[in-house]
Amino acid sequence: RPAVVIMDIRMPRMGGIEAVHASGMTAGADAKIILVTGDPSSLFRANTSNLGVFAVIEKPIPLRSLSRFVLKALGRDPI
Repeated sequence: RPAVVIMDIRMPRMGGIEAVHASGMTAGADAKIILVTGDPSSLFRANTSNLGVFAVIEKPIPLRSLSRFVLKALGRDPI
């Protein structure tokens, strides 16, 4: 099982928000979920949907910043 799942909110067939609901992966699950999007309306929707995900991040995001989110999700202090 993955410790961290990173997925886009807008994907073909099933978006990230729908995937979170369908999989039952919410706060308290083993995997921490990080959702990313470049669409402001999707960002607003995800932030107001009470999904229980670890983070919702606006794209583009520098890899260094993304790695800090992943380290934090894993319970490690970012470098």
